[in-house]
Amino acid sequence: MDIIKSSCGSNRSFGYLPTFCVILNPEKESPSCLSGQGWHTVDLRLWFVALSRAASDEAVMRDMSHSLIRCRAEACKASTPRATQKRAAQLDAKDESLENFNSMIHSLLESIDRLAKILEEIQKRAATLERWEYQEVKQKRLKEGELFEKTRKAAERILKLEKEMDIVEKQIKEVGEDIEDRKSSSTKEFEGLQHKLHLASSHRRSSQSVVDFLLNSMENLLEMANHIEKRVTLLETSAVEIKKRSERNEGKALEKALSILEVLEERIENLEATGKKKSGLCMLEDVKDHLEMRSEG
Repeated sequence: MDIIKSSCGSNRSFGYLPTFCVILNPEKESPSCLSGQGWHTVDLRLWFVALSRAASDEAVMRDMSHSLIRCRAEACKASTPRATQKRAAQLDAKDESLENFNSMIHSLLESIDRLAKILEEIQKRAATLERWEYQEVKQKRLKEGELFEKTRKAAERILKLEKEMDIVEKQIKEVGEDIEDRKSSSTKEFEGLQHKLHLASSHRRSSQSVVDFLLNSMENLLEMANHIEKRVTLLETSAVEIKKRSERNEGKALEKALSILEVLEERIENLEATGKKKSGLCMLEDVKDHLEMRSEG
């Protein structure tokens, strides 16, 4: 369809263009049936381009208004005086609607600018909050890593002490076998060796108690490590709850765990000192010296 015909007051789609005969194909001439009836030909594509530009530039809307006034003047020249007055009144009403449309476009553009600024501010705040949350989670994981490292070192120290206690037990067994071999040589020597064996047995019992204490401490540390692992899993699955309660609960929990580790380290150091003092190495050397003196005598 090449021609769109619209009479006054009958077309509501084009707003301020109801009195024009709009030709979609400008190369074709206006039909002869429309001559002498107050119609004016306008390329609709030019008006659509102007409307699209008017959404971003208010000056274009003013140019459209001026072009509409020129079209109105040309239409008035081609019509009768009575029709001229009627069409002038209609065009005045359309001019007023165009001005209202321009003001509405301007207010919409201002609203869009305000909304864009608000959206940009919201995005900046959201990025800042995400960065803070990431840093907080990173610090918590670093603290938990330090705590696990201290627990691992304590467990390694306990294993080292257990190995040393095994060596002491082997040496005690060797001393017992040596005493059994030399028991038949002399009664006095046997009594002396039996007395030293009794001392070695008491030392062994004390060492066994130390080993039991170390094993209990290790079990407590393993339970504490399992508890810390469960807490880490809970922290990773409930990040929002951690953010709300971290300042109240996690600080206390970490301090408590650190204090427990410090107490365990002090106990381990005391046990190391006690183990060194009560080791059977000195006793074995005394027994060997005594046996050598007896053999030389």
